[in-house]
Amino acid sequence: MLTHMDVNKINNELEKPDNKQPKSRTKLLAGLLAISLLLMIGLGVALMWAVWGKSPAPSSPDAGGAISSAPAGPCFVGGNNVLPDGFTWYENAGLGYKFAYPSAWGAVTFSDSAMGGVAGHFAQGSFASNSNVTFGGNATDYVVNPRGGMPLDNPGYVQANNKFYQVQIWKLNEGGTHTPKYELHPIDEPTTLKDGCNAKAAVTQYPNTEFLGFAYDQVRINLQSNNLYYGVNLVLKNPDAASRGDFDKVIKSFQLIP
Repeated sequence: MLTHMDVNKINNELEKPDNKQPKSRTKLLAGLLAISLLLMIGLGVALMWAVWGKSPAPSSPDAGGAISSAPAGPCFVGGNNVLPDGFTWYENAGLGYKFAYPSAWGAVTFSDSAMGGVAGHFAQGSFASNSNVTFGGNATDYVVNPRGGMPLDNPGYVQANNKFYQVQIWKLNEGGTHTPKYELHPIDEPTTLKDGCNAKAAVTQYPNTEFLGFAYDQVRINLQSNNLYYGVNLVLKNPDAASRGDFDKVIKSFQLIP
């Protein structure tokens, strides 16, 4: 692009006494200025393309577009709920959520039948090719016999005064009587709050214990208030850096749906 210094230099050269072609000066200046103008126009077009000319984000499957974007959002991190490479969507409209999981984990098996002959609803999901990951939880009408708690039992969490608490909502079968049980228990293990698509997840790391015989990470996510299930758990057994990396993507994709 020409500067004022370049133009002045050209003028000085053309005004020398031995210059025999004064008409060349006008033609040369016109040509150089035309080149400068074209360069400026090209720069402007490139800038406009960089800001406004990017390809639009993939549309949802319902709109007939690419299948890499969920139909709803926005997420806490902004934009659409995007499916990571190598992942598959799992959606449960009855429970009110969806999430993405690595396709290598295999097909999902899901059951909401009461376990052990007791009443109420208990949801549990597993993956055909990854026995280390389960998800689910008990509903507010679930009745259990007295026993030790399991990771999927707790339906949600509460955060108060810089501390996390696990929620227990169930009915306890005591002498043939279904006694309502609503309790909050402090979570003493390291817990981090992470963003899902449009939900917050409390992620707790539990060490290996004699009771269960393995270490695990537990993700607690509260569902919508009109849902039979107060919350849902995702549990990762025997975690390592790689599996936690996949788990973080699952959490980030977690989306509450109507």
